[in-house]
Amino acid sequence: MNGTDTPYSSKEVIDKLKIGDSTLRKWCLALEEQNYNFIRTDQNKRLFSEKDVYVLSQFKTLVQDKHLSINTTAEIIAEKYTDDAFSSETQIEQVPNKPFENETLKELKSEVEQLKDMNRLLLNRLDEQQKYIEKRLEKHDEILLNSLRESQETKKLLLEAKEEEQQKKSRKGLLKWFVKD
Repeated sequence: MNGTDTPYSSKEVIDKLKIGDSTLRKWCLALEEQNYNFIRTDQNKRLFSEKDVYVLSQFKTLVQDKHLSINTTAEIIAEKYTDDAFSSETQIEQVPNKPFENETLKELKSEVEQLKDMNRLLLNRLDEQQKYIEKRLEKHDEILLNSLRESQETKKLLLEAKEEEQQKKSRKGLLKWFVKD
């Protein structure tokens, strides 16, 4: 950074690139892992030069438009811009328009299919489990209802027996007056 450049704050870079704070942080960390250095304040906050803003705009292009991963993009950017021979004419248009090789694409498609199959299996298992639970609940409810009915019938029979016994006692009581032992 030469003497005429004024450094940008994180907020200014975020506004300029129209990205989120956490996105900027992730991109900077990925670049720093590849030995790309940003200017730091005494409080260890990053400051950004014109070069850094340009590099981050190229980073944004590769990640968002070319659909490269953050780590791959960090490697490409760091390789191009880590040295001091930065030229604003340098472009990263050499990156192919195909973000993935055929093999990688085939692997990803295969993994997606496997995940879809696994999801179908899980959904089938959940359906079976739900049916099992519903059957068990119906059976449980039926057993409970039968128990309640039997309990009510038993109470009813006990009450009837008790009433009969009381009626016999009351008859004996009336007859007792008329019959001598």
